[in-house]
Amino acid sequence: MNRNEELIIPLATLREMLAKTKDEVKGIRIRSGIPHPLNRFALNGEVKSCPQADMLMDCLNATALEKVGSIGWRGARWFLLESTMFFEVCATAGIDGKRWRRHLGRVFKRHFSS
Repeated sequence: MNRNEELIIPLATLREMLAKTKDEVKGIRIRSGIPHPLNRFALNGEVKSCPQADMLMDCLNATALEKVGSIGWRGARWFLLESTMFFEVCATAGIDGKRWRRHLGRVFKRHFSS
């Protein structure tokens, strides 16, 4: 076995590690009593803890962390600002999609004029 073979990690293992890290971060936030970052847009005072809320946060993070103009950044921005599915995902997560999209539109317009 050469040195490079030891450094290769199966994709499934990387996915498991990423999921575990996400769960740990969420657990710390919940145990610490820190509100969900999207609580400001919650329909009933609190965002549900569900995969849809995680997906929305992933999209929001991609717009902040991905290189502007990259495929990940454009895909996340499209979903947040143009997709009709956005409202269904928000409703499932307990988020007021109309209010949040209006806010995102103002923020993106200010920071990233296309």
